[in-house]
Amino acid sequence: MQGGCGALRPLAVLAILAIAGPMACMPFADIGLAEPPAPLPDLSVSPEDIEFTFYGDPLEQGISGLPIDIGITVRNAGQANSSSANVTIFIDDVYAATIHVMKNLTVEYPDNASTVHFTWDTTGAEPGNHTIRAVANDSAGDALAADNVAEKIIRIVSEYPVFSIALTPTVSEVTVTSVDSGTARFNGTVNTDLGDWTEAMVFLNPSVDIGWPASLTPNTFSFTGSDSRHFNVSVRVPPDALTSNHATLKVDGWIVAGGYNGRATSQAIITVRPFYRVRVESEAPKKDLAIGGEAVLDVRVWNLGNAVDSFDLAVENLGELRSAGWGISLNKDMLAKVNPQEYRIMNIRIRAPQDWSIYEDRSVVIRLKVSSLNDAADGGNVSHVYSLTVRERGFNIPCTIASLGVTAVLVVFVAAVLFKKRGKTKVKTLKDYLKELNIEEGD
Repeated sequence: MQGGCGALRPLAVLAILAIAGPMACMPFADIGLAEPPAPLPDLSVSPEDIEFTFYGDPLEQGISGLPIDIGITVRNAGQANSSSANVTIFIDDVYAATIHVMKNLTVEYPDNASTVHFTWDTTGAEPGNHTIRAVANDSAGDALAADNVAEKIIRIVSEYPVFSIALTPTVSEVTVTSVDSGTARFNGTVNTDLGDWTEAMVFLNPSVDIGWPASLTPNTFSFTGSDSRHFNVSVRVPPDALTSNHATLKVDGWIVAGGYNGRATSQAIITVRPFYRVRVESEAPKKDLAIGGEAVLDVRVWNLGNAVDSFDLAVENLGELRSAGWGISLNKDMLAKVNPQEYRIMNIRIRAPQDWSIYEDRSVVIRLKVSSLNDAADGGNVSHVYSLTVRERGFNIPCTIASLGVTAVLVVFVAAVLFKKRGKTKVKTLKDYLKELNIEEGD
């Protein structure tokens, strides 16, 4: 047993030398592990990196037959640059396109990314959900291929959702006064036909072309299918609104379904019922006249209604005045087509009685009545009676006699003084006699 072991020792030594021989010939630096592999880029795509738009507007649903822009953002999180990246796109597992990333994804910029775009012509696409898959690759390889693939679903519908707005009544007449406002009220309906669309929101906004305030409630609706909803609109019409203010109420509506935005509009007319009001004024409502004197008084007739109006002019107590000897005449008996908030001037000519008897001062009142002809045509009786006072200056008999007596006494007194002064004999003085004898005083 021991001899056998001794016989094997030379063979073992030869085997060891045979193995160690090649290693003994290698340089010292080559001893150890092989060099590590070169770093690779790490491209990645996530579902959030896939976006659908239609002419720049984000889409949640697309319309069959309209193009959809598919944007795919590729990121490089690896330790090496990616200068030959590309993205392959599949639609429902069918190859659609391969697009090269033109930008060099360099590691100097963390999370460096680039977006590629592909336009999907949806003509012939069946309504329903469609899966878009994006696969990022680099010809140099990828450090982690598991995150190079992402999928996202977009729904294709056959047509746009349809909706409309209706207002009733289409014309509303509102009553206002010079101090009270009025309200025009309308009922509205929103009708929708969503078709293949699962849900939609509708927003409404009212406006009046001449600035009257309008309110609408409710102004927002949520639809999950084809349906009708109702709303109310009220418009405040201010006091003194003119009949010429024909206002247009407009309700604009927007429907939002996915990324689609549609619009509808409805209109109604608001008219103002006429009201009539007149006012008469004069800068000189009182006038003094001498016996038989004449004067012309100017009178302003205002149209304070909200519509063009014509006015009838008359003196209510004309017969009474003429019986008392007064002459009264108007330069016109009607004012035609006076605009709202404007006035016309008419004249009243007055002549005092030709009565020369002595009497005290006396006054008369002229009652001018102005009536709305347009209101009368509607069965109304809007009018205004305006009074003007005319005083005829006379003589007070007791005062007149006293005045004449005083005057006579004064005349007699003055005459007597003058007569007495003229008839008085002049008495000569000593100086007068000496002057006649040419003798100076003192000789």
